[in-house]
Amino acid sequence: MLPDAVAGAPLAIELHHLRYFGALADAGTFTHAAEQMFIAQPTLSQQIRRLEEIVGTQLLQRRREACS
Repeated sequence: MLPDAVAGAPLAIELHHLRYFGALADAGTFTHAAEQMFIAQPTLSQQIRRLEEIVGTQLLQRRREACS
């Protein structure tokens, strides 16, 4: 994997990171937050992981729940 400076991706929090994180906090699940933001769930997950990389810590405790 290329370092951020080489890949051209700045290490800066962008407004969409904060919007996605807020939507996730409100919705409680990645699926519901993605639906509310009209984006795909994998995109939301990637952006939250990117935010965690930028701030240098895990922001969420992830767990898998079986659908019933």
